Amino acid sequence: MRKRWGKWLLIGLASYLVVLIITVPVRPVYSLLAKQLAPLKLQGVQGTLWDGRAATVHYDQIRVGSLNWNFALREILGGRFGFFFMNQDNHTQTSGIAGISLLGQTYMNNVNGFAPAANVYNMLSSYPLNVNGKVNYQLQQVRLADNWVQSIQGNMTWRNAAIRSPFAATLGTLELLLSTEQNNLQIQVSNQGGHLGIEGTITVHADKRIQTDLLLTPRKNANPNLVNVLRSFGKSDRSGRISIKYNGYI
Repeated sequence: MRKRWGKWLLIGLASYLVVLIITVPVRPVYSLLAKQLAPLKLQGVQGTLWDGRAATVHYDQIRVGSLNWNFALREILGGRFGFFFMNQDNHTQTSGIAGISLLGQTYMNNVNGFAPAANVYNMLSSYPLNVNGKVNYQLQQVRLADNWVQSIQGNMTWRNAAIRSPFAATLGTLELLLSTEQNNLQIQVSNQGGHLGIEGTITVHADKRIQTDLLLTPRKNANPNLVNVLRSFGKSDRSGRISIKYNGYI
């Protein structure tokens, strides 16, 4: 009997602590964690950890709309402290579950949304490309550790994909399949339509080193000047396809 009462007492205490934590006003909590969350910056923070909002969210210098969240009680059953979230503005919408496990690992599950391709590209790379189009993404799971993607499973679709500068090229609909292998981010690339056919893989290592193994097929409407530039970076076969292999840092 005592063991049974002890069990329920522990569950009651744990539940009380959870309620106590999640009803804390979020503004002072965010002030304490702002440096750790950088380059993510929230403005106009209101509410509690249970149910709160931020009027504006910036990732580095990129504005990505407002953010609303509420506590995901069912995540506790899996040993996680998680939140349902919704980020949106006129051009961007992202929803899913994000949080931290009892072991301290940051995670996201069932993330779905869309955003301008320029925003997505600028978040991921500093190489100066001016891109157009819209990216839809579905990420079943993401696990983060030491400022790196420890594991990921999902896909992205870049519609009306186009590069405007420093060279111009339309790429049609670009499909990216995301996974991880031996702590490296693997991106399987393919497309339909556009001036260039693209297929192959891009590997991003934890030290930000990039390896590419891509095969480009210039189509009849491809800009000859662009094709000549691409040939200078790779090797062409008899059919005109260009192999781009790179191993280094961008």
